[in-house]
Amino acid sequence: MDYIGIIFLVIAGIYFIKGCKKGFIINLLESFKTIIGFVVAFIFCETVGSYLLEGSIGSSLITTTEETLLGINEIFGTVVTSENQELLGEAWEYLTVPASFKDTLLEAVNGYISTDPGLTIGYYISKAITSYVTVVIGFVLILFVFSIVFWLLLKVFKSLSKNQGILSRFLGGLVGLVRALIFIGIICYLLNIVHAIAPGSGIGEFIDSSVNHELGITKFFIDHNIVSYILDLVLAKM
Repeated sequence: MDYIGIIFLVIAGIYFIKGCKKGFIINLLESFKTIIGFVVAFIFCETVGSYLLEGSIGSSLITTTEETLLGINEIFGTVVTSENQELLGEAWEYLTVPASFKDTLLEAVNGYISTDPGLTIGYYISKAITSYVTVVIGFVLILFVFSIVFWLLLKVFKSLSKNQGILSRFLGGLVGLVRALIFIGIICYLLNIVHAIAPGSGIGEFIDSSVNHELGITKFFIDHNIVSYILDLVLAKM
């Protein structure tokens, strides 16, 4: 029996019914709130991060980080001059951050040294680390505020759209189906991975029985997987 395909149809039906109940605008907003939130946070997080860096939050984080570095080794308290910049490389050996992050961090440190000379190694490293921390804080803050604003907008739309027309409900159902296809596509992608890893196992045989069943529901969803199409397009651009 094509059990997986039947489950997919049930999922699609549930999403369609829920979409019809919510209507087009509300369902569309709910579908894109996460995507839009991340895009907005990504665009403005650096601006918010720079503001936080220059404020009391940034100063406090820089001071705390600098004190931590001084506790690791006194070399971080050395004032950087044109004669002793080689000490920066020596201090770098004591810095316990992921190696992949060190190169990016070093660029930021050199930038601060050139624009604001005469301070300690620990200060420059602390400011560079804090600059990234404040960007992350900015990202989270924007996402949080955006989520609240979006939640309020949804509340307003829900109160205004109690008596929706047939067209709005039908379009809402279509948006729900798109969401269902994406969700089913993710499941299909995971099923392909599981089948590739263990084709002869019990779950592998169960997947095979659904894919090769004469109903062809599971095969249809796997062959027309929207997630695979998106991943192929992304990989083609790389």
